[in-house]
Amino acid sequence: MPSPKINTAAIRRAMEKAVKDTATDVLAEAKRQVPREFGILKRSAVKDVETSGEQITVKLSFNTPYAAVQHEGLNFVHPRGGNAKYLENPLKQYGPKMGKRIEDAVRQVLR
Repeated sequence: MPSPKINTAAIRRAMEKAVKDTATDVLAEAKRQVPREFGILKRSAVKDVETSGEQITVKLSFNTPYAAVQHEGLNFVHPRGGNAKYLENPLKQYGPKMGKRIEDAVRQVLR
């Protein structure tokens, strides 16, 4: 009996979607946690997903001159809400879920 053909392109698309969906979740949570003074920092959020060969790369960032200072400022007070580590904490929260999300997506394709 011949072995079944595996649609590697469909698997690849499913994996990319799982990675993009996780990145979207991380960035949405980061926007909820970002310090809120005027909203400039929140609006500067960027998600960039690149695929090259077998590599899927996600870059999440907040692009203001003070984004890193706010991110690392553990002693800063944010009277309008938000907190330091606004990107790091969501990455820690959702990062472990990405593997499961990819696994589930691939299983769906293989069914």
